[in-house]
Formats: sequence, C-alpha cells, structure tokens
Amino acid sequence: MRHRTKKKSSNAVLSLAVILLLVSSANATGFVDRLHSLAEQAWQDEYIPDSGLPTTSLTDYDNFEVTELFRAVTIEDLEASITNGYPMPWLEEILKDESIPWEDRYWLDCRMRAAIAQNTHTFFNPAGSPIHIDADAVFPGELYWREHMIVDPAGWAAQEGIPRPTNLQTWDIGLLLNSFGNRVGEIALAIPMAVSISRDASVGVVPSGGNCWDYPNRQPFACFLSPDGSFQEIPLSNIGKYDVALSADGTIAAFSFTDDRIRTDEEPIQYSNDIELFSGSEDFIRTVDTPKLDSSEMGVITQDGLFLSHKAERGITSLVSCMTGESTILEKPIWDQNTNRLSFSPDGSSLVLSGTTTDRMVNLESREQTILPFITLRNSSSSYSSYACASSTGIISSIIYLGHGESFRRYLTLAKNTTLFHTEEMLTEIHTYPLEAEFSPDGSFLLINPQDAATGAPSPYVGAPPGAYNLPLIVIQIEGR
Repeated sequence: MRHRTKKKSSNAVLSLAVILLLVSSANATGFVDRLHSLAEQAWQDEYIPDSGLPTTSLTDYDNFEVTELFRAVTIEDLEASITNGYPMPWLEEILKDESIPWEDRYWLDCRMRAAIAQNTHTFFNPAGSPIHIDADAVFPGELYWREHMIVDPAGWAAQEGIPRPTNLQTWDIGLLLNSFGNRVGEIALAIPMAVSISRDASVGVVPSGGNCWDYPNRQPFACFLSPDGSFQEIPLSNIGKYDVALSADGTIAAFSFTDDRIRTDEEPIQYSNDIELFSGSEDFIRTVDTPKLDSSEMGVITQDGLFLSHKAERGITSLVSCMTGESTILEKPIWDQNTNRLSFSPDGSSLVLSGTTTDRMVNLESREQTILPFITLRNSSSSYSSYACASSTGIISSIIYLGHGESFRRYLTLAKNTTLFHTEEMLTEIHTYPLEAEFSPDGSFLLINPQDAATGAPSPYVGAPPGAYNLPLIVIQIEGR
C-alpha cells in the first residue's frame, strides 16, 4: 500500500504544544482534567479530521478490494511498530483519509490504542509520547469501542479496611484510563471477563456474592461499580451462578442465571425467571422468562440495550426484548450441531449466529433469518466451525475452521449480504490461535484478534504460559470499487 506523508500545519502543532505546556504547569485537578480533554480533542481534530462532507457507504458498492494494513504476530512485531511513536505511518494515513467514514476511523484508533495498551502496558498521550503503566494487567471492560481500559496496578493497591464486594475481596481495585492513558476514575474490582463497564466508563457491573465454586450456595448480588471507587450490591432472585451483559451506553444491565443441570431432549423446555434486568442507574426493571440458560456461554447485548441474546440448553438460542421482556426462541436451521457464537451488528439491527452450525443472520425487526454463504465451504470437510460477525452496512465476515490435525485449515471469508466476495486461507504462522473478527461500524475495517482478547493477558492470573499475549493482531481494510 502506498503511504503518503502529510506535513502538519504550524497552527495545529502550536495549539497542541501550548495546551500540553499548560497541562504540565497546572495544579488544580479539575483544571488539569479540562486541559487534558482539550489536548486530546486537539489531537483528534488533527489526526482524525471531520470536514462534514458525505462519504459513500459500502452498501452502494457491488465490488470490493480487500487489503491487509497491519499484522503483529509476536510481541516483538507490535513493539517494533511503535518504536517511532503513535500513530504509525500507515495508520496516520488511514486516520486522515476523509473518504472513509469518521466513525470507522475513530473506532480503528481506539482499538489500536487498546491493543497496544493491553499487550505492552503502554499508552500514548496527545504529543505521541509513550506512557508506560506498571500493572499486573490491562484489559477492556467494554469490548466494542474500548475507549477506556481497566488497569490492575502492579502488586496490591486496595486499601485495608475499605469495604469490598462480597466474596471478591481477593481481587484488586481497578484504575480507569482513557485511550490516551489519562486516569478518569477507579472501580472497586479489576477482574478480566467478569467486570463490564459502559463505553464512557460511568458505570460498571459484576455479579458478586455466591457466584463461584467457592461460594455456590450463598446469596448472589447485582454489583454496580461507580468510577469513584464505590459500589452498590442488590440481591438477585436465585441462588447460584450469574453472568452479566452491560449495554455499551450503560442503560441496561442483564444478569442471567445459569446452572449446570442437564436435561434430555425428551423433557419439556422449562422456563423460569432466568434474566433480571436493571437500568444502569441500579433500578430493577423486570425479570424475563427464558429457556434454561447454558452455563458455558455468556449473553450478548446490543449497544443501546434494546436486545439481549443468550445460548440456552439443548442448543436453543433465545432473543429477548429488554424493553418488553418478550423472549423468543429462534428457529434452528437444518444443519445445527452447536450455535454457540452470537454477535450483534454495531447498529443493533441484526444478530449473527455461528459456530458448528449453518451461519445465519437474524433481522431483529422482522425476525427473518438469512442463511449466510459461508456454509458452502463445509462441503469440502466433515469438520466445520465458524466465527461470524456483521457491520451495520451488510458486510459480513466469518473465520472458518475446517478439518483436524494435518488437514486443518482456517479461512477468512467476506460477503455482502448473501454474496461471497473474498476467501483466503490464513497463514500457518497463526494456525495455533482461536481467532475472532470484528467490524468497524460501517465495515471499512476488520480487526482480527484471539477470541480471548479481553481476558487480560499478559497477566499473572490468566493461566497462560509466560510470554502469552493477545496476538496476533491483524487489521484489514475493505474498500468499495
């Protein structure tokens, strides 16, 4: 890909320099925060400009060009890419390209900063200078935008004698840092894959109390975490394990009750109050009757909190309207062994179902299901598994796994609605990793990362061997032609 070098305007450099000088000399906390905000906005105005001119959506194209922009397979690859600061030349060119929708460019910046912070514990301030954080782990609490990261400080940071969430006292506090490494708050717990925060980090949630093997018969709570370090626990209805899904806008927290009771296909589907919905302001909304939920899979929720989807027992997929409490069982396709990967489009208009199944997309307004074209690859193998996702513009991707052992292959596929337009075998250097993909809102970029990229690795408590990182990190651009 050809790279352009653009000269910064003297006015932009001067204004940013003045703001940074004021930041370094200011003392009052509120004033410092305001100056940090101004410096970050100045960086964004320069590097992710928005002239307001309309861009052409990918929905208007029938032909596409697919380009790999970046690949870091090892930590050495990632560290080498930031040797000269941030953004890298290829990324600066992309971020400044106003023919690409602004929201897609902003999303890519957030995700690149988050990946660098998680793997290297390094943030970059508006001057492009690195800020290294001494931490046991850095991980996202909101998984799509990742504008804020949760930092588990090195060692033990929780103060003695300060109340902690029930039965979670062995977990440290978490610091909340934005994309530039600026501290915006603190939460009472830093637990990867358990604590969720809203996109603006104004609210966090986690199940507490009797929610793990150590305390299986004790009262569980819906625990709400505030960015000032305080928390509020509200008793939940059942005794046992709960998972939680928090909408990115922080309006809905869905606590889903799961257990390990196994039922046969001959037994009738059992309904109980398995999901308890709360507002982000801690107000109880309603319980939802659903089929008994699967304890091995967490539910997913739309960014605006309107819909929740969860895998239930015997491979059933449920779709819940958080506004009305209506629970719908989605119809299974002819070939379905295990629908265990659920993904909403960024705009919340569709739900993509994949796994060891026929990939399909559900229109959330009509409930109509569309069979996706990726299943055609199954004809060449008796073993098939996939991880599919969709943008808001009908551009869909799936990472396909075929075969076992020496016959194992992994493919990256792309389609517009039901028309497949790109298939490529992924290189053997990354065959050992279970991967997932995620689109920017309009579909201009596809980011590929390990499926456990939110677990907090590298860290001392993930269970991975030394040297394990959330890599590879691959960035792909889709352009209409």
